[in-house]
Amino acid sequence: MPFDVVRRTYELKMQLRRSDEEAQRRTGGTEEITVWRPSWIPFASIGADAVSGLCLDAETGRIWYWCEYAERSIQFESLTDYVEEMADVLEVPLLAAEARVGLMNGFLVWGVPHDAAERAAWVPLAG
Repeated sequence: MPFDVVRRTYELKMQLRRSDEEAQRRTGGTEEITVWRPSWIPFASIGADAVSGLCLDAETGRIWYWCEYAERSIQFESLTDYVEEMADVLEVPLLAAEARVGLMNGFLVWGVPHDAAERAAWVPLAG
């Protein structure tokens, strides 16, 4: 993700977190809902709109998946694990057959785009 998108995404997620905390205070709720943590730094988006992607937890080093529907799950135990897996997939694209690694306008793209125009520009990465 470009740095300005990282910053904008982080700020938006922190605003959502503050709104959620305020709603919890107003209603007296005690259930903790993890909207976003201050230590999460988004670095990869799934799609140009940055409504889902991956973030690095600066406290634990884990890589989390996040999306607009508040799904949160650990995808990799460390940045090292993530980088090693990406390197393996780039060497042997068949390892990511489900992810469908490809190129679009010179950029590496994981997964076939949903948008028809982007899909037309997407070319599978051959191994």
